[in-house]
Amino acid sequence: MAQRIPPTVKRKVIKEWLDGIPRNIIADNCEISCASVTNIISQTRNDETRDIDLLRQVALTLKKENISLTYFAHSIRLKHICDELNLSEDQIESLLDRISVHCIENGIEERNFVNRISEVCYVSEMLNIPIVALPEYLEEKAQNGRTKV
Repeated sequence: MAQRIPPTVKRKVIKEWLDGIPRNIIADNCEISCASVTNIISQTRNDETRDIDLLRQVALTLKKENISLTYFAHSIRLKHICDELNLSEDQIESLLDRISVHCIENGIEERNFVNRISEVCYVSEMLNIPIVALPEYLEEKAQNGRTKV
């Protein structure tokens, strides 16, 4: 009678297979037979994850391109944000290029520029004034301050 393979070993088999590790090496790493590795993958394909072959192909491509899964996940997250804002990749790339040129021309680090933009947004929210109206508001405040002095 065949010995039952623990769920932790099955998860390790699937993880290593998705990482692109060959079956014989997975079998050695998990101390099971190659047939058991094949059975676990087949069972997962049939019962749990029908797209497992596609997932493995993606994992192999990422590995080949030397792209970490975390990096890939961040890319997907940013793509979702762009989609929610109805912004194309070209628009975002153009904006980032303009920020970079502005920062170079003015001797500002991009990180500091972005932090300042964030601060301006915060002030706008606190004053309950749209960002586009801030210059006019500040000028009005400055003129009122000069006339009172």
